[in-house]
Amino acid sequence: MIRKTEAIVLRSLPYGDNALITQLYTREQGIKSFIARISRKPGAKIRSALFQPLQQIEIVYFQKAGRDLQYLSESRLIHYYRHLDQDPIAISIACYLLEIVRSCLKEEEGNEALFLFLQDSLQAMDAAEDGRVQLLIWFLLHFTGYLGFSPSVAAGIQSDKIYFDIEAGRVEENTLLYDRTSHLVLQFIDCEAAHCQKIPLSSKDKNDILNRLMLYYRYHIEGFRQPGSPDVLVEVFRG
Repeated sequence: MIRKTEAIVLRSLPYGDNALITQLYTREQGIKSFIARISRKPGAKIRSALFQPLQQIEIVYFQKAGRDLQYLSESRLIHYYRHLDQDPIAISIACYLLEIVRSCLKEEEGNEALFLFLQDSLQAMDAAEDGRVQLLIWFLLHFTGYLGFSPSVAAGIQSDKIYFDIEAGRVEENTLLYDRTSHLVLQFIDCEAAHCQKIPLSSKDKNDILNRLMLYYRYHIEGFRQPGSPDVLVEVFRG
């Protein structure tokens, strides 16, 4: 059966002299792996540049039942990045996001809402001139809704003394001292992606909230691996 679908590249590895194996998150069927035979001829339907991580592409392939690796016959780019391919800070943040997505996504069935969420989030991060760390934090919090452990917010919170309970997955009032990180979590939960870039964050804020969210992911996803080296994180916090 010939199929056509949009996809986001998760990873690619060379396979022999003129082919690669690529793992894609597809709009119709979730995670799928493919063999792509690469050509360097002008006008080639399969080019290696299209299979860099996070590229948004459209593919045509022949689906054969019972085969783990399907064969790609055509591909084309459907979104041109302005910053995620060139800007060092944007690339660092995008790589951080990619490692989280690869650690969390296991689906082999289509989830169009999740696909569109990933697609829109990447395009928003690419279009942003600044505030990409805020977009990353917003993504991490709202991504949990598609993974099944979105934090709930206690009704009628009025006090500034609130706490983000990682185990319960809940933001609620407490009698402790003011916890800025929990307050920031609530702000990002309540705002839209288009407005989150206006939330002011110091380098310490970025460090604290990302560390808290990584603890949250590790608690709720078995085998979750926190991404990034210290050098990458430094760049993320400066972004």
